Order: sequence, then C-alpha cells, then structure tokens
Amino acid sequence: MAAASPTRAGPGEMDPERLPDEMSEVTVLSFDAISIDETKLLGKGAFSSVYEGTLTTASAGPIPVAIKKMRIPAAVSKDHKYLQTELRVLSGLTHRNLVKYFGLAKDDTHAFIVTELMRGGDLRAVLEGAIASGDPEAAFPTGLRLKVAQDIAAGIDYMHNNEIVHRDIKTENVLMDEDWRPVLADYGFARKVSAKKNMTIVGTDEFMAPEVIWGEAYDERADVFSFGVVMAELFSWKRAGEDGFMTRTPRGKFRLDRDQVSSAIREGTPDAPERLAELILECLAYEPDDRVESADALATLGEVLEEWSETHGGAEAGAGHSRRPSSVARERKAGDASAEAAAAASTPEASPEAEEEG
Repeated sequence: MAAASPTRAGPGEMDPERLPDEMSEVTVLSFDAISIDETKLLGKGAFSSVYEGTLTTASAGPIPVAIKKMRIPAAVSKDHKYLQTELRVLSGLTHRNLVKYFGLAKDDTHAFIVTELMRGGDLRAVLEGAIASGDPEAAFPTGLRLKVAQDIAAGIDYMHNNEIVHRDIKTENVLMDEDWRPVLADYGFARKVSAKKNMTIVGTDEFMAPEVIWGEAYDERADVFSFGVVMAELFSWKRAGEDGFMTRTPRGKFRLDRDQVSSAIREGTPDAPERLAELILECLAYEPDDRVESADALATLGEVLEEWSETHGGAEAGAGHSRRPSSVARERKAGDASAEAAAAASTPEASPEAEEEG
C-alpha cells in the first residue's frame, strides 16, 4: 500500500451555511492510503456505513481509523450538502472532545471520510451495557459519568465558541475511546449560528428543543437542551421517550415533566450532588432564554465533580475503575442474546400432530 501525506486542496473560510459545489476545501487523501475492513462494520445510517480500517501516512505508517463510506451524491442533492457540511466542520474544528479528522478519500463512486477510531462504542451502547450488567453503578460509576458529562460539555462549548451549532446531540452521537474520553461525532446537520434566519427542523425527536419542534428560529441554546437530555439519560439510567420517561406531546405543548426528570436523576444517581439535577433542569428549560449557556454548564459540572470528589475522600473520577467502555457495551449484546435464548426456550415447538392437523 502506498504511503501518502494529506494535502490541503484550498484555504477558504469555514462557513457551513455557504457550501461549495466541489469538495475543494478539505484535506484530501490518496485513495491508496486507506484500507477498509468491511467485515468490521462499526455503524450504519441512512446515508452511509462506517467501518474499521487503516490509514497509511509517511510520518506514522499505518494507523487504525474509522472510515465512513458513502456514495458520492449529486451536487444539487441534500445528501451532498450533508456531506459538505460534515467535511467542513470536521476539518475546521480541533478539540480533544470532538472526533479527530484525518481527511477525505474518493474513488469514482464513493467518498470516504477518515476519522479517529473510537473503540469504546457510543454512549447509548455503554449505558445499555451497564444496565444489562445488573450493576450499572459498578460498570459505569458516578464519578466517571460526571467526568464524561464534563468532557461532552467542553466539546459543545468549543463548537459554540466557534459559532457552530451541532443540531443533533444525542447519546448515539457521543463516541468513547477506551480511556473513557467522549467525543462528539456526526456533524452533518451542523450550521453556523445565525440569529437572522430560521434553520430547518433537524435532529432526533427525543433530544429536540421545543423551539426546533415548533419551527421557530433557534441557536446554540438548542444544543444545550439536547445536552440536558443526554445528561438526564446518563444519570437516570433511563432512555428518553421510553416507558413514559421524558415523553412530550403536542397536547402538552411539548413540555417536559420536570418533577419526573428530577426524581429519576436523584433515584438513578443518589450520590450525586444536588446541584447536578438542578443544572440538568436548567439545560432543559422550555424557553431558550431560561437555559444556561454551554460555558456555564461546563463550569457548573466542574464544581459538581469537585463536590463529589470531596464527599468521596478526594477520589478522582474513575480512579480504580478497570473496565473499558467496549467491555461494558458488550454486556448489552450478551443481555440481548440471553433474552432471545430465554424467549426461544419458553416458546413451545409445534408437534408433528399439530402440523398435520394444520
């Protein structure tokens, strides 16, 4: 495999609201520099599939990466705009809590977005694995969850400081490395913040801010609401929209039951400082003007983590925790397999006589 160093095809300002028709302002990689292992599917979406692979560079040699494979869309299509947006955001932002971007490779029919490989899986899988383990606190302890929340807030705040709104923050779009470092991923819906015009309704319903649902103008405070939902899931061990948790309806004007959220957080994480539940509710305020800013959420999480540490003998978040997020996430698959086996065992097989009678 030929080694290739990335080259910059053009300068240009990062402005996802004005996207070029050609892929000319992103880091371009030689197609020969990447190798995809299509037996190792990491994820599949409406527009693309993500595989494990390798990138060969002149400086570092072959390194493991994640490669998003998608058919090159027509220049006038929405899929093309989605691809352009993700590339521009990926190439323009650098932060330890945003997925690292290496570049774009192309062949005649497909585009390949190359990013760092996050072996820990996504936060939703880790949460469900912790629950399936039977002892979620042992699998994913409070201090570690507080640190993960703080890191996610740091990534969001960095985007907002660069006048970018993510617009699809959810647990599935938070990826973990094996050291429990979270990164925000999937920037296809990201946009420059614009106070002068409405943006389209995008995102995932359970994480969507009220003003987005109503089709009103919105800004980075919509991300803060989505982050509030992420934290509510992280500290309640519940999933928004399931079993009546955080359910919103048109009749209720898409308002949350704040008492339900507060109780679920306190029951799910009883050793967390009281300020945590208060912060989550501040993020989930119905009116954007009543929500905290990402910088304030980040600062408050630092204070909450410090208070938690003081009440636990000065312990560091995650100290002594030997499990890796990938092993926790695998508990979910093991639990699913056990449930399927139990269901199969409890289903009586049809007797030959019954089949003959049928």
